[in-house]
Amino acid sequence: MCINRTFSELNGAVINNGTYSVRYVMENDSPRFVLVDIVKALGYKSIRGQTNYFCRKLGLGKVVGADNNLRTYATKEQVDLILDKSSKTDELIRKFWNDEVVPATDQKYAGLKKQIEEEKETNQKLAETYRNLKEENDDLLEKIKALLNQREQIGEILGLTA
Repeated sequence: MCINRTFSELNGAVINNGTYSVRYVMENDSPRFVLVDIVKALGYKSIRGQTNYFCRKLGLGKVVGADNNLRTYATKEQVDLILDKSSKTDELIRKFWNDEVVPATDQKYAGLKKQIEEEKETNQKLAETYRNLKEENDDLLEKIKALLNQREQIGEILGLTA
């Protein structure tokens, strides 16, 4: 059964060599490829039928794209499986996939992974700063309470309070 979901952040790209064209998005720092593009590259005549077949076979679902159209996206591993099992896979498609698509998306993934690590480090520093400021704030509040208590005691001694 296909599971439908929506990508929260789509930053799509196209890898094109003149013969084949594959669109992809990055989801959770890994590429997802438009299944229709893979099916077209393989040369299936019934694109919709074959896409639905792979959707059922691999448990893929439709995803709302940046243009609000529903598409089926597959992971790199799922596309590899399709290419391995399809009788339509030829040397040119395999070369395009291995020499162009995979390196391009791996490079983008590496860049995103580095960015995420930097953001994680920044967030950890901010969390530590927040904890330190909270401790200072708590200390100051305790000092203020102590000063107010002393003020009240002094007022009682001097007879300033009722």
